[in-house]
Amino acid sequence: MVRISIVLRTMLLVALALAVAACGPSVSGSGGGTEDYPSEDIRLIVQAEAGGTSDLTARTAAGIAEKKLGTNIVVENRPGAAGSIAMKQVASAQPDGYTLGYLPVEVSMLQYLGYDVKPSDYAMIAQGVQVPATLTVRADSPYETMEDFVRAAKEQPNQMSVGNSGPGSIWHAATGAVEQEAGVELDERGFVKTDDYLRTTAPNIWSVGDVAGKLQFTHAADEMGRIAVGNAFGSFRQRRFRSERTPWVTFTSPEVGRVGLSEEEAAERFDGAAQVAFLPMTEVDRAVAADETDGFLKVVTGPRWPVGGLAGGRIVGATVMCSTGGELIHEFALAIRSGMFPARMALTTHAYPTWSMGVQKVIGQFFLDIEGRKAEPARAGGSLRS
Repeated sequence: MVRISIVLRTMLLVALALAVAACGPSVSGSGGGTEDYPSEDIRLIVQAEAGGTSDLTARTAAGIAEKKLGTNIVVENRPGAAGSIAMKQVASAQPDGYTLGYLPVEVSMLQYLGYDVKPSDYAMIAQGVQVPATLTVRADSPYETMEDFVRAAKEQPNQMSVGNSGPGSIWHAATGAVEQEAGVELDERGFVKTDDYLRTTAPNIWSVGDVAGKLQFTHAADEMGRIAVGNAFGSFRQRRFRSERTPWVTFTSPEVGRVGLSEEEAAERFDGAAQVAFLPMTEVDRAVAADETDGFLKVVTGPRWPVGGLAGGRIVGATVMCSTGGELIHEFALAIRSGMFPARMALTTHAYPTWSMGVQKVIGQFFLDIEGRKAEPARAGGSLRS
């Protein structure tokens, strides 16, 4: 297998309507007018985590600027949400010259991915670094030019794996350009079109990770990679990537873990045959003992062919919101992946008092009245319960 990495990054030092050299008609702030700028420390907001290339180049630029300006430049790292967190913080700052942003060229792309960030929110004052796009292959690869790679991709089915850093990134755009050159179609969102087996519209290319437009999580990309490699080189059973079997967690406080269908999705899919059980964390003894009772467990089941709702049917979705929601969700993910009957989960002994006792109690509602609670039909509009 040839592993391809697309690398292209242009960092822009941008800020809101300011001039570092104070050459504009007025730069006002707590320090006064242009004649005494800067009179206080300057914040430099970086959209990446500390220690990476973006962070290191930003700190290098800050060190040089400190000597020129005679003031401290404090670097603040604000990673997350494709860089939009840092970008929004810069955009909302006072345009007084004391809040700068070291932001990527992706600022011009995120608006097309639904982020409220656009280039007109900023004024570029300097270009920090520019790195050309490179197509990287193994040292012993026979490909010496882009033409070699594209030709080989068309001539050697199931031999190529293309990677990039994620949707909306310049690497994403570069990957799309390469794949278009190789005859791969993109969908209306700009992601590479794939089937459930991760095959693209070009029979010799597979697509995995964020660029495939499915679940955009590290663990999902890892699973897709293993499936794609197995499908590309396997001669027997082909595996599908199934988003409904892949859990994901939102690391808020409390955490929210989810896998499979929502109540609303299940009600629509199974036309009245879906059931839902709900348990607030106030009824889980471990949560009460820990004084962490915010949240709930919610489980959705659907019919199982050919036995329908026998033994609980099958679990098709779950949401867990609690301080350990990111851990508890995996028992439900295993049940969905293995096709386990809900009855087996309910009959499995769970140690008391653990957070997992909540799992046994909520599953038990599909069979019995558990402390006044019993599963009920899923509602088409979904619902909040108490």
